[in-house]
Amino acid sequence: MTVTFEETDVEAPSGAERPSSDTEQPRYRDRDGGRTSRRKTSIHAYVGANGGGKSFAMVHDTLPSLDAGRTVLSTVRLLDSATGEPHPSYVRLTEWTQLLEAEHCDVLFDEVVGIAGARESGGMPVQVANLLVQLRRRDICLRWTAPNWARADKIIREVTQAVTLCKGGFSTRATAGDLWPVSRRFSLRTYETIDFEEWSLDKSKKLSLVKKAALWGPKSRAFASYDTLGQVERVGEVLDSGRCAHCGGRRAIPLCRCER
Repeated sequence: MTVTFEETDVEAPSGAERPSSDTEQPRYRDRDGGRTSRRKTSIHAYVGANGGGKSFAMVHDTLPSLDAGRTVLSTVRLLDSATGEPHPSYVRLTEWTQLLEAEHCDVLFDEVVGIAGARESGGMPVQVANLLVQLRRRDICLRWTAPNWARADKIIREVTQAVTLCKGGFSTRATAGDLWPVSRRFSLRTYETIDFEEWSLDKSKKLSLVKKAALWGPKSRAFASYDTLGQVERVGEVLDSGRCAHCGGRRAIPLCRCER
């Protein structure tokens, strides 16, 4: 395997990049930062601790799809960096039926543990699990984030082609009262899924690095393209087991009335 390294220039933007007037649109940086390499895999995972930049990296890698007008079904709200409004190509993902009918699009599962966790055997409908192994036929690219690789549903891990380990640094607090510091520099290390799975089970194994990159968050276009503190949507209100996704109580499964 050919291992390549890319350390993107991550210096903070200079004052010259700030808008000169209130009417001028802010100019954001949008450097590659290893994105071209990561987009070669159609099913990609981003893992790391809270504030490590996994959602930031996922959105950064999705920007070319948004620019091309490709539909993006996402559990995290995507914004137009120029206006701050929801991006025209963004579709809010809230129901499994949206995936069953989707094609020619990108799908973003932010915090996949809340959607289909490894301990939630009835969280993902069987039909959706079958769809995950047929994404190529529907021209669907899937990107997902999780705090830990092993916490995601096994079916999602099995179809994932590469995983990027995200780590934040150069943290700061917007105000003195903030309890959660905000990272500004992000280190992204990409590995093949098979190697990462084996390494997760046995930390003594050597992990082969495929790609290394770094990104600076402030003044970047990706930072302005989503709300890092925004609510992440849960897909479906009732689990396949018949339990409510909120309180855990039982719900009666309604009779099917589809014409099909």
